[in-house]
This record gives sequence, structure tokens and C-alpha cells, in this order.
Amino acid sequence: MDGPEGALLLTAGLGRRAEPLSFSRPKALLPVGDGDTLLSRLAASLGDLGPSMTVVNASRCRRLIENEMSAVVKAVGDFRIAFEERPLGVVGTLRRLSMELAVSGGYGGPWIVSNTDMITDLEPRSLLRYHLEAGSDWTVAVGDAPSRGGYGPLHVAGDGAFRSGGAGTERHYLGICVLSERMLRLSSGAHGGFFTDLVDLARSAGMRQSACESRARWLDLGDASRARAAILSAGGYLAPEADIDDGAVLKGVNYIGAGCRIVRGATVEDSVLLDGSAVLGGAVRGTILAWDTAKRGSRIA
Repeated sequence: MDGPEGALLLTAGLGRRAEPLSFSRPKALLPVGDGDTLLSRLAASLGDLGPSMTVVNASRCRRLIENEMSAVVKAVGDFRIAFEERPLGVVGTLRRLSMELAVSGGYGGPWIVSNTDMITDLEPRSLLRYHLEAGSDWTVAVGDAPSRGGYGPLHVAGDGAFRSGGAGTERHYLGICVLSERMLRLSSGAHGGFFTDLVDLARSAGMRQSACESRARWLDLGDASRARAAILSAGGYLAPEADIDDGAVLKGVNYIGAGCRIVRGATVEDSVLLDGSAVLGGAVRGTILAWDTAKRGSRIA
């Protein structure tokens, strides 16, 4: 099986649900495991497929996104940052990419499009194989909805066609899809919503849709509380560069990033301290501190 022509990683959203974490950096730069980020792990996973090109859209912190991609360049090969002065939305990003590819003549084959605000062990190679074997123009990975959520479902019909709203079985979109060359070309004239307006345009053009069922693990990092739980689900981590005073107390499972500081007498329990953050006294429990922020916890009894 040949690899995809390209991979598109979406990092340009404003991340309002994750505020204040997302004030300073995109959610794609949240950590997962012992030093990886969501972006680097997803980029490496898609890079294993050998795409001819990898594109990352970004609307802020371009240098940080570029640095993170450079750290995994051996896995992803060449990449470029598609900077958006303001987020264009998925359809707007696809429209611009399609027009750029039309000028360069570089459509070439299917593209994998992935969100970057989730932890998943979904196997992109299996999704690509399903897409090719089904002869599909637009294949989405779907599964059971998380127990915590309020996510808008996709409605999947018996023939695999899907849409946000309408008839069909309710399924949860897992954040990764594959677009055929024909579908990407069609995107050059698209506007509006990804699973509404673009779906309607695809159907009117006779594009074939497929929903690929998956039992893959999927954890959302949409808001701060979910981000903390998802990060800690991988276990604890203490960066070698963290500065922990003698007499500071760590309890439970914690993620302590590079450059973090915990002073003598402070307690940190079941919390995430993103790089450069500090606890200056008291106790923080069940907390996630944004990058480069300092907090004095509640008084220790």
C-alpha cells in the first residue's frame, strides 16, 4: 500500500474551551508521556505512513510549532507551516491548501487530515487502507462517544454517508479523516462548516463517503480539567530540569515539566505543572498550571 500524498495537522484553533491554558500556546503543544507533545506524537504517527508532504496550519506561536515539528523531522520528513493570521476553520484551511496545490500541480493522491487536541492510539495506516479499499472520497474514523462529553455526533447512514445532524446512527468523530484527490480539489470551492456545508457539497458532486468504525482509545483535551486527566492517564513524569526544593511534597500522580519550580513546604498532588510554572507555597491539588505561570496554593492544614 502506497502512503498518502500528504498529511495536514490542524493546530490553528483558538482553543477557547481550554482557557487559560490556551492563552499562551496552542493545545497541540500540551504534553503527553515523558516529554512528547500531542503535536509531535501525532506527527510521528502520520509520518510513519511516508507522506510526500506534511503541512501544519498555525495561527499563533508559529516559532514554537515550527520548533516542535523540527524535533520530529526525521519521522515526518519535510514539512511546512501554513500560517493563518486568523483561524480559517477546517474548510477554509482545506480551501487554501487545495488552491495552492492546484497552482503547484501537487495533488497526487489522498491526504490525511488530523486534529491535534486529543490522545489516541488509532492506527492511521488501517484508516488509510480502509479508505483505499472502499474506493472512498472522504473517510472518517468514528467510534463510541466518550462518557463525558456533550460532543455533537455525526449521523451515519447505512451506506456510510455521514453528516452533522439528520438521520442515521449517532457516532463520535475521532478527529482523523482521509480525503481523496477529488475531494481535495472540490474543497477549493467550499465554504462553511466541515460536516455540514462541505458534506452537502460533496454529496451534490457525487463523492463517496465512508465511516470507519474504530475501538481506539480517544481522550479529549478540550478543556482544562480534561487536559489534566488525559495527561496524567499516561502516568507521572518529573522532568530532570525541574527545580524541587528539599521539603517540597509530591503526592499522587503528577506531571512536572521542564523548568518548573516547587518551593520548600509546598505540596503538589495529582496535578500538572506545564513547563516553566511554579508553586510558591501552600497546596495545589487536582490542578493544571499553564506554561510560565506561578501560583500559591491553599493553606496546608
